[in-house]
Amino acid sequence: KDETVSSVPGQTQLSPDELLSRTASWLSVEPPPTPALVESSLLALLNAGDWEAVGRLSHPNMGYVVSSRPPHTSVILLARNLAFLMLNLRANNPQMIKKFGRDVWEMVAQLVSNGGTKRPKDGGAAAGLVSRERAAVTAFLCQLAHEPLKRLTTSLIASLFNVARDDPNTDILSPDSAVWPTGLATNQAIQERTVEDMLTQVITSAIAKSPKDPTLLRMLADIQFANSRYSSALSLYVETTAVKSDFFQLELGSSLTLGMATLEESVVGRLVTCARELGRLTQAVVLSQFSQEPNYAQAFKFLEDRSLDGSDSLYGCIWDMAVLEFAMSLHTKRGEVARRREALHCIWQLELNTNNDEEIIKEAANVRKAMFLRSLAMQFF
Repeated sequence: KDETVSSVPGQTQLSPDELLSRTASWLSVEPPPTPALVESSLLALLNAGDWEAVGRLSHPNMGYVVSSRPPHTSVILLARNLAFLMLNLRANNPQMIKKFGRDVWEMVAQLVSNGGTKRPKDGGAAAGLVSRERAAVTAFLCQLAHEPLKRLTTSLIASLFNVARDDPNTDILSPDSAVWPTGLATNQAIQERTVEDMLTQVITSAIAKSPKDPTLLRMLADIQFANSRYSSALSLYVETTAVKSDFFQLELGSSLTLGMATLEESVVGRLVTCARELGRLTQAVVLSQFSQEPNYAQAFKFLEDRSLDGSDSLYGCIWDMAVLEFAMSLHTKRGEVARRREALHCIWQLELNTNNDEEIIKEAANVRKAMFLRSLAMQFF
């Protein structure tokens, strides 16, 4: 067997395959192992992506399963259902994905629903048990390191949060949201604050392990946006875009680059909202151009209002001729000579001439997008 030398003298370190084999064998011993060892073993198998082993070794007839007690029973069942869900996602079996997606959803949903927060007749014992189960499940989810599984579980809790909040304008978006049964009648009992606490812990832990995962960064930005923390949200949206575009070197927009959009339409809208709420109206104008169909009425209104972000100093980042012409007309009416001159200087840029080929205009826009986002990034990180 392959073994590597341990840092401790006189000891050897097991190879990954041998370690997994021994981990699996620990779950089969009699008398059953301790709950802590059980959870560590299941966690190791899940992080290794060995879904078959988890499914096989978490059968209800296994000794440690039969003897388990809350809150550990919930962790074991969750590990089993997650393993089967990942298996069927890999096999692309819609019927079984729906089944196990619902099993996972209902199990976690009951831990963050008002049934677990009401004071029962027994003086709070049941509420205390639910609280311990929620803490155990949260701690278990925080230790997941398998990338697809980690994103799936954060998507689960994000979808629970969306259901509890019931505001499409502040939904936390995730690529796996279609897996979850968000239309169940029982979803009305989900508590927003409880599920947000769980989500914050899980996603913060996931980002600590994968700090450059754009999906996780985007979800954390969405949480900040949903809670009206616009400065933090703006910073995180910019960081997400920086990660996706190799610090704004790739093409910036909603078209696919390397298989993904560097800046989706939904993010553009939220960036504009963040800038507007922070009083950075000229930044909001620049960001409005990133949309495939800019809201010119909104952008012109931003230009008319007094801004807190330097106004004409950002005109060099504007490439949309309609916006520049409106700015020049506005400053002419107001007698703002210096600002009118700045807008006119930008209009005269040869690469922005509307008679140019589409590729030239597109490249001019990309240069200005990158310049603006880099300057924005310098304000945050």
